[in-house]
Formats: sequence, structure tokens, C-alpha cells
Amino acid sequence: MLALSIIIPVYNSETHLERCIQSILTQKFSNFELILVNDGSTDQSATMCDKYASLDSRISVIHQKNEGVSSARNIGLQHARGKYIQFVDSDDFIDSEMSEVLMNKIIQNKTDIVITGFKVQNYSNGEIASTKLISYREEDRTIINELGNYFGFLYENGALNSPCNKIYKKDLIHERNLAFIKDLEMGEDLVFNINYFRGCHTVTLDSGAMYNYTKNINPHSLTRKKRIDAIEISTLLYKEMNLYCKEIKVWDQVKINIKNVYLRDILYQLESILAWKQVGKININYIKGSSPNSKIQKIGRFVLLTRSRIIMWTFCRLKVRAKKMRGF
Repeated sequence: MLALSIIIPVYNSETHLERCIQSILTQKFSNFELILVNDGSTDQSATMCDKYASLDSRISVIHQKNEGVSSARNIGLQHARGKYIQFVDSDDFIDSEMSEVLMNKIIQNKTDIVITGFKVQNYSNGEIASTKLISYREEDRTIINELGNYFGFLYENGALNSPCNKIYKKDLIHERNLAFIKDLEMGEDLVFNINYFRGCHTVTLDSGAMYNYTKNINPHSLTRKKRIDAIEISTLLYKEMNLYCKEIKVWDQVKINIKNVYLRDILYQLESILAWKQVGKININYIKGSSPNSKIQKIGRFVLLTRSRIIMWTFCRLKVRAKKMRGF
């Protein structure tokens, strides 16, 4: 039986697509299929996908019109034949042992999902900018409800958001009728993962960092588009995490982490909007109705109402750390 389906959504990734595909084909684990979903690329990505498919029988290519990364991943899931699912983004690449290590752990530990850390590489020079580890304890298998405050650390560290540092059970995805939300172009990964977690009992945490995320690479790629409604979406994600953490009874232990991420996202989005010179397009309701804290709400409303670029810049440059968030 085919063990693993690796799904790569592809859009205008000709510069780094070969590196990505080669990192899959050189995996120590070999019982896999590679599904390339070309999402209406206008460069040479489609041709490159077809070329690789002609050279390796494990590779299949699906061509579709441009519908976004969520649609591409969903199409890949519909065609997947493996018992387990792994996602990789076409701008990124994985270490040669990643699939083998994670497959061994999810099978041996009989868990519903396995999560590993990741490395962030700068596009300009290829250097590792940071490494996000999620080491837990010697016993890496645990019940999700027993993660406690460590769940908050995983979220703030970025380990819960992406589907690319994980391996999933395909049956569990189908049983819960899960799919990536096509209308949500930011945060769709986290919403998918939260809904998957709702069907999980156990999780395995790997202490390595075998996924390589390339930062600031392709402004046209499927996972790196900026949106003017990002603050509103960040609020939706905050509410989703709030609800889920209360469901598994860890909210009191992780609320500081969840709120840290929420505020950090809002500050980042405001900085981005300012950089685009699109301040005038911000809807006051994004701040007015989004922030769960009255202090931030008042500051945000003041900034947006004054339309002062100096005040806006000062506000956006605030760096709020967890130790300062006690009153959030």
C-alpha cells in the first residue's frame, strides 16, 4: 500500500521549483507519491512539472486555472492515494530525512499527527535567519489536551499554523470532511489545522527542524500575497484559537501566548499597509471591532482617525513582548 502522498501547490515558482522537487526525490523514505498541482502558472513552472513527471513514475501533475493555494491543496487531497499526507510549498524545500523520521514517528507512536520544527532562510543570501524548535520532553507522544501551556508556546512559535511541518492521517481528514477554505486567503492553514486537531487525540512532537521555509521570496507565489483586510482576518483567527483552546480546556494557560500573536499580527499588518501607501484604504471597523482589548482599540482608532503618518509609524513600530502583555 502506498504510504505517503506529498502535495505541492505550484504557482510561478520556476526559480526554486527544481530545488523543491529535488528535495522530495532525494528523500530517504521512498514509499511516496508526489502530486504537483499547477495553479495556473504563467511562467515555466507548468513545463517543469510535466518534465519531472515524465522522468519519475512517482510524480503526477494536475493543471488547473488559477484558484489559489487552498484550491490547489484541496485538489491534491482529492487525488491522494497515500495513507498519510504531507504538504510542501514550492518555494521551500525539506531535509532528506524529514519524511522518513516523521513517518516512523507517526506510525510507531500511533498518533494522529506529527509536528516538527522548521528553519527560516533568507532569500537574498540563503543563510538561516532563525530555527524554530519544538522540543517537548523525552516522551514525544502526548495527548493534545495534556499539552497545557506548551500548546501556547507551539502557537506563538509558529509551529501550529503551517501544514508543511506536519504529517496527517488521510482517513482523519476525510472522516472530518476537511478542506482548506478557498475564500480565506490568509490563515487558511491555521483554520484547517484547528479543525483537524478537533479530531485528534494524540500528537507526536519531533525535536528537529527539517522543513526549510524561504522568507521574502516570490511576491506572486500562492502563500505570500498581502491583503488589505488582513487585520480583520487576524481577528477571525484569534477568535478561532480562543474557541478551540477553551474546548480543550487550556485557555487560562495559553491566553497570553494567543494574545501576543494577535497583537503582533496586527502591528505587522499595519506596518505592511503603511509600506504599501494604502493607509487611506483601511476600514476603521477593522480596528474598531477587532481588538479584544480596549487600550489597543482606543489607540488604533486614534491612529486611523488622525491619518497621521508619523503617529501611524510610531504605533506600528511598537514591539510588545509577552512580559508586557499581562494587562492585555
